Amino acid sequence: MEISYVELQEIPVLRVKADMKGKGPSAAFNLLDSKLPTIKGRKFYGTFQFKLDGEEYYACVARIDSDDPVRRSWRQE
Repeated sequence: MEISYVELQEIPVLRVKADMKGKGPSAAFNLLDSKLPTIKGRKFYGTFQFKLDGEEYYACVARIDSDDPVRRSWRQE
């Protein structure tokens, strides 16, 4: 299996942290989807990072001009 790496320019995103001990990334993406007026034309990403106390995964969507990250709650309930 060949592994390739792609380096992207910085992309401003809105993100939701996944509960890796609970419902995982799919629940984070569902919450993220529910906060958007539409997903049409949106680009979604996932980020995964190893930390000393475990791993972190974030469901992300590239920001567009009409997004207001302050007005909406992006935290899981």
